[in-house]
Amino acid sequence: MKLVIILGVVNHQKSIRKMLMNMGLAIFSEIDVKGFKSTVLAKLEDNWFGHGENEVNSTVNFSFVSDSETDRIVQAVKDFNGNNNTSTPIKYFELNVGRYV
Repeated sequence: MKLVIILGVVNHQKSIRKMLMNMGLAIFSEIDVKGFKSTVLAKLEDNWFGHGENEVNSTVNFSFVSDSETDRIVQAVKDFNGNNNTSTPIKYFELNVGRYV
């Protein structure tokens, strides 16, 4: 079993939902996240707690899936990023789940 995580800017939220639903992923969760981006290290040091003008509204989708489903999800993310000329591609992460109750 894997925990898959898909991170994208809020502008991609509907597309990510549609992608997961089209894949037949019956259950997934979604969290709105406020991220922060600094292009200059000095700005980051001055803005340690992340308030200010560099806020990025993002969404995190996650689901527990079988090992066999991960390849399809990875390919869907690659296809999305390849078909959309964007400076903010969606990101994919997967984690092994050793045990669960």
